Amino acid sequence: ALYRVASNDIASINIKPVNTKKYRLTMPDIDIGQYAIWVAILDKPVRGKILRGKSKGKEMVYNNVVSSMVSPFIWDGQAKALDLSAVLGSDDAGVAVFAQNQIDGHIVAAGQFKL
Repeated sequence: ALYRVASNDIASINIKPVNTKKYRLTMPDIDIGQYAIWVAILDKPVRGKILRGKSKGKEMVYNNVVSSMVSPFIWDGQAKALDLSAVLGSDDAGVAVFAQNQIDGHIVAAGQFKL
């Protein structure tokens, strides 16, 4: 979804820190509807060894690993600012936010804030 935001296929959610415990989401103006807002806390890159398969024994770096994900509110599709409470720890790399249409499941907007 974040790749599609970059290619303008879906709307962008702007995320700015307000303080160490709060982020301001600037939501775009899209079709009126019911959209679940999903918030994913992203871990810093993790190095891991592949245990099975063709690449067994090789090491790989996993980026954007989601350590927790919640849906704190529903959004109506109108342009507005929403405040999100989130405390990021020393193992966290940032936060990603997605707006998902509750009727058909499509992601309609997304954004990411990296520490």
